[in-house]
Amino acid sequence: MAESNSIDTWLDRPVVHISTAIYIAAGMLGALGVKSLVHDPHVENVVLLVGVAGASIPLLISLVSQVMKGNFSVDILAVMSIVTSLILGQYWVAAL
Repeated sequence: MAESNSIDTWLDRPVVHISTAIYIAAGMLGALGVKSLVHDPHVENVVLLVGVAGASIPLLISLVSQVMKGNFSVDILAVMSIVTSLILGQYWVAAL
């Protein structure tokens, strides 16, 4: 379980939160650029999906770690919201 604690400690660092925010912002700006320049909604959706998937990884790791400890937090609602918007094809909503 020492590994889990080190992962939790690493995920709580401000640099992880900042880099995740920059990653999703870059994905959203990239999707906006694709929408403006290429006019292909499928490419736009792929760019957004990659951004959302990459930015969701730290949240999922942290959530699994917290649930394993018996700590249920509001992060469960965030993950449910992201998954629901992905299922419904609302990639911009998932990115927010």
